[in-house]
Amino acid sequence: MQKIVLCLVMLFVAVSACLAEDLQKVISYYQPAMDKGFIYVSKVDMTLTLVGADGKVVVTYPMACGRNRGHKQRKGDFRTPEGKFSLQQIQDASKWTHDFNDGKGVIKNAYGPYFMRLKTGFSGIGIHGTHDPASIGTRATEGCIRLNNENVAALQKKVTLGMPVIIGPEKGVASLPEKTLASASAKPVKPADVVSEKSAYADTLKFAAPAWCWPPKDPIQK
Repeated sequence: MQKIVLCLVMLFVAVSACLAEDLQKVISYYQPAMDKGFIYVSKVDMTLTLVGADGKVVVTYPMACGRNRGHKQRKGDFRTPEGKFSLQQIQDASKWTHDFNDGKGVIKNAYGPYFMRLKTGFSGIGIHGTHDPASIGTRATEGCIRLNNENVAALQKKVTLGMPVIIGPEKGVASLPEKTLASASAKPVKPADVVSEKSAYADTLKFAAPAWCWPPKDPIQK
């Protein structure tokens, strides 16, 4: 038993070190404004990490992203866009429905309690919950970032509008140009436990749904 515990501890230390190294490269390459902290989404690790304004990891959650690999090219290609974006709006999604065209018809509470709309240049891309927790950790979405409902509820309490959201490249941050990484400075990042927080849902917010929800209106991204 002691050997198993020791192995698990060593594995956690190794994973945490890799996470810190990746975030150093992310900060160096994308140079996000650190006054609000930022969100980093890794398609390689299938995780979403919240980094505080002090450069320390606040929390990391498992996530699901677009079914198809690579940077999003057009609406409907089932890819998650890559690059530096921003958190534009936090919406109550508890009554939203969606038909995933999988033969199951219209699904209630398809996006969980919240939809955090991102400004990416593509309409309807955001971070949200799910009706299908078993999909977390897989390539399952139409392009959004999907979290467990308790995690998206906890995350929306920790983020602020305008916060940078960085979605890393398909091949990982190691594929980013070395000359750019070497020429920029970055704050040290201290890894934290990879945890799953449970939180009660916050008070309901009233905003318009995405273009593909009811009502069919998207006042932010067109």
